[in-house]
Amino acid sequence: LRVSNSGCNTFVESQKVMVSFQQKPVASFTIAKPLNACIDDATYTFINSTPAVPGVSYLWNVSDGTTSSNVNLTHQFANAGSYTVTLTASAGGCSSVGKINNSDAGRILIDGLPIINKNLPAQVSVKKGDPISLDVLAVATNAEGQQMTLSYAWYKMPATRIGTNNNVFNVINSALVSDSGRYYVRVNN
Repeated sequence: LRVSNSGCNTFVESQKVMVSFQQKPVASFTIAKPLNACIDDATYTFINSTPAVPGVSYLWNVSDGTTSSNVNLTHQFANAGSYTVTLTASAGGCSSVGKINNSDAGRILIDGLPIINKNLPAQVSVKKGDPISLDVLAVATNAEGQQMTLSYAWYKMPATRIGTNNNVFNVINSALVSDSGRYYVRVNN
């Protein structure tokens, strides 16, 4: 800046300022597993793929309240639900935000595990020739809180699969002594 007096040929200069270029970081990250998982397999590693910029710092934000300033993030989701994850990269007053699939719609979807609300009784007595009928009631919710379709696999111990995809086992219409034993069901979503 130069200030001059119109009547005199004198001037005063301001202090000199150094202008430097600050490259804006472009935040991005990758995920090495599918975006949909069950709660029992809900540990995700987010790998920072932001191009190198001098003086950059990072802030991860997960919509369950988790934050981290680490370069990469490993996170265990504790509850079923739909979650966003963002990475903010900042350097010299410039910043950008990276999102899942670079989209506002990108989410991690964590489904709940089946819960057996009515389990098998510890023991059932059946007379020879009578039908055997066993049933369980189970539910599971997906990331949006909607009830999921479940599959049922019935077994007779130790591990012989005997049943169909139904919450009721009633394929034995006339019990024999050889039908005695321990039965169980595996419920999957």
